Amino acid sequence: MVNSRERSGLRHLLDGVVSHHLSGHTHATLDAAFTDPAMSEVSQEEGSLRVRLERSYAQVSDDDLSQVAQHILPRGNLTAATRNGRQDPLWARSSPPETPKRIRRELARPCQPFTRCPPRRSGPCTPPASLSPEVRRS
Repeated sequence: MVNSRERSGLRHLLDGVVSHHLSGHTHATLDAAFTDPAMSEVSQEEGSLRVRLERSYAQVSDDDLSQVAQHILPRGNLTAATRNGRQDPLWARSSPPETPKRIRRELARPCQPFTRCPPRRSGPCTPPASLSPEVRRS
């Protein structure tokens, strides 16, 4: 479950990204641009482009922030570090895919190059026979 602090943190992280993504529009094209990321339209009479962007973004509910982010992040001209920093909170909110135990064991096997020593055996542990001789010597 995501608390309000995490939601406000996500909103803070997305502030610049949303304004950067929508800043290239004119008054005429801004309404159509709002509908793509599920943001509400703000009439032209309410002010400048910046004011309209800020008001529309402020109206996005905390629950809809992830939908707006998922729409904008792949399309924005962001560096990998910036994009990943914005995507990490989104991925933390979602549940990871289920990985079967068999697959987890297969992935973990290469990470454990040495077998455990039996409890009463003295001396160094021996590498498993499945390792190549070059790896066994190192």
